Amino acid sequence: MIGRLFFNPAFVVTAAFIGPGTITMCILTGTNYGFDLLWAVLCSTLITIFIQNIAARISFYSKKGLATTILGNEKNKILKILLLCLIFSSIFIGNSAYEAGNLSGTLIGTNGILNLLSVNLSNFIQLMILCIVISILIFINNFKILSNILMLIVALMSLSFLISSFLTKPDFIEILKGLFIPSFNSKNVLNIVGIVGTTVVPYNLFLHAALVNKKYKDINSIKLDTIIAVSIGGVISICIIVTAASLQGANITNPTEIRGLLEPLYGNISNWIINLGFFCAGLTSSITAPIAAAIIFCECFNLKLNGFYYKLVSISVVLIGFIFSSIYKLPIQIILFAQVANGILLPVLGLLLFILINKKTNEFPKNNDFDKIILLLIELFFILLCVSSILKIFNV
Repeated sequence: MIGRLFFNPAFVVTAAFIGPGTITMCILTGTNYGFDLLWAVLCSTLITIFIQNIAARISFYSKKGLATTILGNEKNKILKILLLCLIFSSIFIGNSAYEAGNLSGTLIGTNGILNLLSVNLSNFIQLMILCIVISILIFINNFKILSNILMLIVALMSLSFLISSFLTKPDFIEILKGLFIPSFNSKNVLNIVGIVGTTVVPYNLFLHAALVNKKYKDINSIKLDTIIAVSIGGVISICIIVTAASLQGANITNPTEIRGLLEPLYGNISNWIINLGFFCAGLTSSITAPIAAAIIFCECFNLKLNGFYYKLVSISVVLIGFIFSSIYKLPIQIILFAQVANGILLPVLGLLLFILINKKTNEFPKNNDFDKIILLLIELFFILLCVSSILKIFNV
């Protein structure tokens, strides 16, 4: 039962975005802005549900992966080459950034665990061991049982934040204000982009679409599962922010510093829960990101899954993540960079989907005008976030 639940395509999507990036982003958002940016989580969760459903619907009716469908419906060879480069470059760059963040998040967990065990091991050695383990798992391509165990621990930590969000006795009127009254300015724009970038994960669209045809027999099941799974992820993110908001104003340099908020639940073992949670969330995401990049590469070039190029791309993403997480010594900064980088790439994602649903094809039912209008508004929102974050980065 557990295996069927976690390897449901929609729940794979949720497991992918509840990684160390999401947890860190939500903790920092809560401690820095309180409830002010809850609207960004709500908004990005609704966007994720909408575009994941569109991507899954396209794949379901076309019986192909999303990248294959996008490229197959473009007759102009030059445009097809441009689309191919756009898809793979954005996913490869985005996933490499994510991988650096995932490895850094895993490192936060391993550091905490080793400290509890009084074991001294350098960050470089820890990262090297992690990357070797991840690479071996990718090569043997059999980590279902391990992933189930890891995701159970992540689920335990997520449930802990859910309970802790009530134990901190938050002001529910302020929570409602944060959810439905947007706060958007030059000071919080990068946090907003990070929240959206860690929820609306570009590679998840392609990963979800690739898994749809292996699981579902009807379109309504896809919609229902996506709504439930992504909503659970959104609720977990909100609960982490609400829990962390009780420490608003605190100077957090390591997200595991909020372990004290879990002490009413677990007492002295709260340190183990938060560090194990970070380790497991990081490791599951560190496996998913390179595999997703490899699946999309194989789709783009019509290559065999689990073949040489599949493994080459997977290991390349792991290697790039290893290099960046080794060079930069501040895990939180790497994680934040990864989420913002993916947030900046979101307009590419929106553009690809908008082009596809406007194509006249018999492979899947015609998308209605409502879908097109909503997707256009989402694309404009992505562009606004992208431009605002670039201006902020360059202090314009």
